[in-house]
Amino acid sequence: MSDHSHKELSAAEVCRIFEQEYLNKCKPLNVAEAHFIQKQGITASVTLEMNGSTREIVAIGNGRLDAVANAIQTATGMDFHLEKYSEHSLDGGSTSRAASYVGLTWGDGTTTWGAGTDTDIIVAGIKALVSAINNK
Repeated sequence: MSDHSHKELSAAEVCRIFEQEYLNKCKPLNVAEAHFIQKQGITASVTLEMNGSTREIVAIGNGRLDAVANAIQTATGMDFHLEKYSEHSLDGGSTSRAASYVGLTWGDGTTTWGAGTDTDIIVAGIKALVSAINNK
């Protein structure tokens, strides 16, 4: 963005661009709900919204985020691998918001990134995953 505008960006501009390009992007795909059961790994029941339709998918993973990713892949046929994941708190205390970052490698070799924030670290991770998918 700085190169395209031929100027140095302010901190506020960088923040605005980051929020627009990477944070909590919920279109065209969105995970409306995700519920988990711990049995032979993690089983996720995921409600997906995409292109005006809603669909519930059940998938198993070695963790909650992996199970949600597997559900999305099953429902959509998308070919991606969860390559990078990190998280941290944004505030202090028990009401802190969490931030998660996801990098996906796609079958065609491209990489997309997404970020998510929420008071629930699992939801923040799902939002980051969805944001990375929506950046394809």
